[in-house]
Amino acid sequence: MFKANGKTFYKVDKFVEKPPLDLAKKYTESGEYLWNAGQFVWRADSILEALKKFAPEVYKNLMIISESIGTKDEEKIIKSSYEAMPKIAIDYAVAEKADNLVVVPADFFWTDIGDWKEVWKNLDKDKDNNVIIDGEEKGGEVYNIDTSDSLIHTDGRLIAVIDVDNIVIVDTKKALLVCSKEKAQNVKKIVNRLREENRNELL
Repeated sequence: MFKANGKTFYKVDKFVEKPPLDLAKKYTESGEYLWNAGQFVWRADSILEALKKFAPEVYKNLMIISESIGTKDEEKIIKSSYEAMPKIAIDYAVAEKADNLVVVPADFFWTDIGDWKEVWKNLDKDKDNNVIIDGEEKGGEVYNIDTSDSLIHTDGRLIAVIDVDNIVIVDTKKALLVCSKEKAQNVKKIVNRLREENRNELL
């Protein structure tokens, strides 16, 4: 434990990502553990050194990307190197293995923008409690008749919605998503299916 700028920091004994339910209950009921909501702070040289040590394939591809910055092949190399990296969260790749982590307890507003419902919750709404998002393309319009509590994203086309509530509509140049706002997290099932079918151009 040490203090800096009026804050108390604690050395992390162990970082456990997504513990099984019985262990998670033990942690929370004891009151002796802190919950990390996904906020990490590090210097660039520190995280690169950790990746080199604990996730060498990620590090190797980051170095390839670094060397391509400013070249004519930058975009192509970024895409190919990113796709070549192991699909692993930083929690598993580094946090569970590093021995130089410290934590500072904090109390602040936080939300995980992990699905379209959370996007809807955090954006300004119109008189019908809808969130309307214009995409990159000009000309997108939304005609709304008796629809409320919804998120509608248009990327250049006219979208007409009639008497449907609590839904998500996301229209892009490549695909159209329509789902219940309450089931928005299930979009990952579509993502998994597209990956299984190697339809990476839609991801």
